[in-house]
Amino acid sequence: LLYFQKYHVHEKRLKERMEAFLDAKVSLNMQDQQIDALIDEIYSDPLAIRAGNTPLAKDPHQVQAIRLALTSQFSIISGGPGTGKTSLMVNILRCFVRAGVQASHIILGAPTGRAAQRMTEMLQKNMASIRKPSCQDSTLLDLKGSTLHKILRYRSYDNAFYYKDTNPLPASIVVIDEVSMVDVVMLDKFLRALDPVATQLIFLGDKDQLPSVESGAVLAEMIPDGTRAARFKDRFV
Repeated sequence: LLYFQKYHVHEKRLKERMEAFLDAKVSLNMQDQQIDALIDEIYSDPLAIRAGNTPLAKDPHQVQAIRLALTSQFSIISGGPGTGKTSLMVNILRCFVRAGVQASHIILGAPTGRAAQRMTEMLQKNMASIRKPSCQDSTLLDLKGSTLHKILRYRSYDNAFYYKDTNPLPASIVVIDEVSMVDVVMLDKFLRALDPVATQLIFLGDKDQLPSVESGAVLAEMIPDGTRAARFKDRFV
């Protein structure tokens, strides 16, 4: 295999970081009964997200994804357009705040400004569709999506980030949307700014979308298909 040294270094570091997330114990200790109760609550009629006047049904794949996100330090949720990734993200966050995570400790990230803006807009839209949101739900209205560069506080004067491995992001939950668009260099730098012991990480994306403009189809490489990425088999819905 022929590599530019830069990409070889970042890919190797990214692999090491992913291993750390896969090996880390989940920082939020929740029992199965507690998770079942939370899921029943957010899908109940007054608290359900609605499409028009119809409450979202309790889809088994979405319930599986919520359960995975709550019980893993790292999880991948993939689905094509219209499969409900955004409403699922909102329901996952609603479970986290009900479990005691403060909304101020949740970070929503995306590779582009447009994708980050869409995260904010869809969060607001989904929350507005709930008939009787709880006080925990209301705390999520302050959340806004940001680009990965903005989250890490890029500093142009020294071409570096404020948040890095020696100064990790103070976050309990990090959700990254449109992960298929994130290249290997940026994802390595972002994950090195996270503490695998303290932060639960959730990847959202469409494995069949076009890869990043820069080098590395990272999300596609993480999707287990029977021939590769077996390490991620239990962390993927």
